[in-house]
Amino acid sequence: MVIPTDCSWIWRKILELRPLALQFLTYKVGNGNTFSLRFDPWWRSTCIVHNEADLAIRQSGISSSAKVSTIIVEGVWRLPQISVRSNHLSTTLTHWLSSFDFSELNTSSNDCILWNDHKIGKIKAWHTWDAIRLASFGMNVNTSCLLCAGGLEEVDHLFLTCPFSSYILQGLCRRVHTSIRGNSWLNLLDHWGSIIHPGHHTIVLLVGQVFAYHIWRERNSRMHNKRAFGPSKIVTAICVDVRARICKSRWLDKF
Repeated sequence: MVIPTDCSWIWRKILELRPLALQFLTYKVGNGNTFSLRFDPWWRSTCIVHNEADLAIRQSGISSSAKVSTIIVEGVWRLPQISVRSNHLSTTLTHWLSSFDFSELNTSSNDCILWNDHKIGKIKAWHTWDAIRLASFGMNVNTSCLLCAGGLEEVDHLFLTCPFSSYILQGLCRRVHTSIRGNSWLNLLDHWGSIIHPGHHTIVLLVGQVFAYHIWRERNSRMHNKRAFGPSKIVTAICVDVRARICKSRWLDKF
């Protein structure tokens, strides 16, 4: 895809990062019905259209819109029979055939894209951004939690089950007379959002918002500045921020 000339600066910069992002992706072929035969990097992380093998594919008469399933017959790879018209095409085809990975197919599954940098193969927004951004500087990305060094940095772990974050959150919940329920961060937000009393509802959600901000800020401080703050200092900073928002509220004394 050619970068549009009329797009915004930030969108243009994001599109320019595509080659960097590609190195973290693995295209795993299943039934081949999703991946483009020529334009998706399913073959050795490269697009056939950028490879000399594209000449052989086009020579076979296969449509440019064909899917990978075009060369899969009854669950087995079946490369096209090509009438060789030149020595160059013969050499190109021979090289592609010799380097082709005839791995076993599982055509009962769908094609999928795996994010290599993450241990469980799922794409996470901040892992994606950190991996791409740091890769531009030639740096590796650590997916371990920077707050406790004992877990995988997931949303639920970072804000809920991490011992460091959990200690802070429990203290804040005691201050605003609420509890921690649910087994995920989103479930906890739903629980807080269901509080009936409007004043209590507002203050609890505000505390949750400021808590998430400071936990993320502490995480970034440890990653980029190599500076770490203790739980008590973070709690103080959270309370100061919340006070600034509710300085005229009757809930002020709770802090």
